[in-house]
Amino acid sequence: MRKVVAALGLCLAISCAPKVQTTVLMPANHMEASQIKTVTVLPFTLEDGFRRSKESVEFASQVEAALASVIIDGKPYFKLIDRLTINRVIQEQKFNMSGLVSQDDVAKIGKLVGAKGVYTGVLHPIKKSQESYREERIECRENRCITKYVRCTTRTLIFSFTPRLVDVETGRVVYSRTISIDVEDDGCDDTQPAASFEQLENHAKRMALEEFIRDVAPYYITMELELMDSKDNIQSKEDKEKFGSALDFAEKGRMDRACSMWEEIYESNKNSISLNYNLGICKELSGKPAEALNFYKKADQLTKKPDELINKALKRASELLKRQEKLKKQMGAT
Repeated sequence: MRKVVAALGLCLAISCAPKVQTTVLMPANHMEASQIKTVTVLPFTLEDGFRRSKESVEFASQVEAALASVIIDGKPYFKLIDRLTINRVIQEQKFNMSGLVSQDDVAKIGKLVGAKGVYTGVLHPIKKSQESYREERIECRENRCITKYVRCTTRTLIFSFTPRLVDVETGRVVYSRTISIDVEDDGCDDTQPAASFEQLENHAKRMALEEFIRDVAPYYITMELELMDSKDNIQSKEDKEKFGSALDFAEKGRMDRACSMWEEIYESNKNSISLNYNLGICKELSGKPAEALNFYKKADQLTKKPDELINKALKRASELLKRQEKLKKQMGAT
């Protein structure tokens, strides 16, 4: 569920502890929606209550593609009912898809195609605005300067939609939220022109769908964790050298070797704040937040004043423990 690489940065200080990046699996924001994994997608309704086939079907396809793109541990998170099956059932059962479809009809369609949940919803009108202005430019040639003005444009677009998930078994809407994305770009004729409304719309839709996916499925984020490099309370010269060598391995992306070396010297150096903290990082990267929390607590007990890195680590490990429980429920659902 996590990948680790070294993050190499510029260090202005004489001593610089390396940072490591880890990809962490986060639980979906909406528990109930995330537990319904066999799903289908119906065309979205425009806000006026009617379906315009091209726009609504195209957006439904984009929602479907977003759901299909969710891969967790190398496997698709959702099982999607193919569109041919949906269209066949709609035609055979003579469902009226020209306007708003009732929750009962949505649930019936879902049952007929073998889905446990049906996504549909409302597309809201796109809001666009454009402003023009001028910027001054001064051009100098052969000791002579002239002032000219160039045309510039600012374009703003707001895209919003309200996805809705119907539980086929109960006919109940278990998830519904309006997602709104505001994008803006500006530019001038003599440099980089402002993005077109089409480009802004495509960008806003991608952002909106990403936010939607974070609601209904687990998702990955990248976190940067800073190690400690102080050798205080590391007793022997040999252990200090090994501690430093482990930091070198960590800087090169070899956290496996670094953690192994820190574990080797831990018994003789249990009062080292850095060693306890770094081993907490090791446990965190291994997906063992409870063990990580124990090491962070030990490091915290050894400090004489609050330490920002340790405070962040304690909070992070505690939150990771809570997330693990949510993920178990979400990953275990069908």
